[in-house]
Amino acid sequence: MALGDWRLYFLLRDRVKAAPTAQVNRVALAHLLPANRTFAQYVPTPKPERAPAPAAVDLVAQLKDYKPVEKLASVESFEATPANIEARTRRAALEPGLKLALLPKSTRGDAAVAELVLRTGNLDALKGRSDAAMMLSRLLDKGTQKRSRQELQDRLTALKAELSVGGGATSIKVAVKTTREHLPAVVELMGEMRRTPALDAASLEEVRAQALSGLQAQRDEPGAIVSNTLMRHGNPYAADDPRYTPSFAEVEQRLKALTLQQVRDFHARFLGASQAQFSAVGSFDEPAVRAAAQKAFAGWASATAVQRVPSPLVALPPARLVTRTPDKQNAVLGMRLPVAVKEFDADHAPLLLANFIVGGSPSSRLWVRVREKEGLSYGLGTPLRFTAHEASSMFAGQAAFAPSNRARVEAAIREELERSLKDGFTEAEVTQAKQGLLNFRRLSRAQDDSLAGNLVNNEWLGRNFQRAQAFD
Repeated sequence: MALGDWRLYFLLRDRVKAAPTAQVNRVALAHLLPANRTFAQYVPTPKPERAPAPAAVDLVAQLKDYKPVEKLASVESFEATPANIEARTRRAALEPGLKLALLPKSTRGDAAVAELVLRTGNLDALKGRSDAAMMLSRLLDKGTQKRSRQELQDRLTALKAELSVGGGATSIKVAVKTTREHLPAVVELMGEMRRTPALDAASLEEVRAQALSGLQAQRDEPGAIVSNTLMRHGNPYAADDPRYTPSFAEVEQRLKALTLQQVRDFHARFLGASQAQFSAVGSFDEPAVRAAAQKAFAGWASATAVQRVPSPLVALPPARLVTRTPDKQNAVLGMRLPVAVKEFDADHAPLLLANFIVGGSPSSRLWVRVREKEGLSYGLGTPLRFTAHEASSMFAGQAAFAPSNRARVEAAIREELERSLKDGFTEAEVTQAKQGLLNFRRLSRAQDDSLAGNLVNNEWLGRNFQRAQAFD
């Protein structure tokens, strides 16, 4: 199966059954040679040292004083509908520009999740600073001006907090999981980490080495090569533009040239709470969390004006792009098509349903044919990403397979896309897709971390969950 086709398993089975004695003897004589042999010898220890044998356990004696844990407190059955989410969400705005969306509810273990996004800069100011922004996001959990890296990790451990940081030129995101009693302190610590990071030379060299090592691995991976090639194809932006996609060689050059001062300058010029969004979902004390956010971010204004970087539709010239990786045992096919539609346009829902049927679900036409029926691909799908501001969404697709199956995979994908365009979809397929998409959206809203991300995004876009309800 690792060779790309599940039928090979049964082919081998049948060949074993049919193998003649003469062939078995020939292969044994050719390969079972002394030079191709590993020899092992068992030598008994004269006086072996053994751990004592465990004594038999008297279960009656062990359990006579056992008292079970008291019954856990019941947790509310939270119905994650758009209307209920909207009714339970509490919103507030803090100076200089932090928007809060708080949804307190009971959870198992008093668990709580939170997300913070800091929007940064504008198109002109961000030119030539993408690499500094990327490295800054990787350094924000490596200590602060008050705590060493180990002290920071010890504090997070004491607060039972799992924290992740990511981002790029236009935003820095922090996501955290903790418990009710610790969330206010975690929020304050998030502020300390964002406002006063250590940004020391040793940590920069560490993350630089990690980035270069990861880059070297990507250069040989078919999936990474396909992604980079497609992102670069038709990209109209200059090399210093935050929307530009650099080649692997350019990324290496930029990483090696980046200085600590450039990272520190990006932090000083662009980070702040002038345009920031914070959400929390789960078991927490709402007034305490709000007070912690006020303490953590009050007065932290961005030194550079924040304005969203436009993302207009870029028409891509049709092209077939092939990169050969002869030393790899797998191949990857990718595709991209710009779509002049944005979120909640009239064509949004029909396109989403059509893609769900074609390749956007485990029951899609492409998955069933290419993966299940013909066994040609390890996995494939067609994500459809909608933009919120400009009509510049993107239809994409990717499939991984054995190189020998390339022509058949391409033909199958092309035939299914052409069939969909020519014949459309059946009423049963559309009905099933509607149900599947609605179930997926309901499940997403029922996951607290996903819900926290949606709340943050809504605050950024000036929306609420009434829009999601209307879309459903």
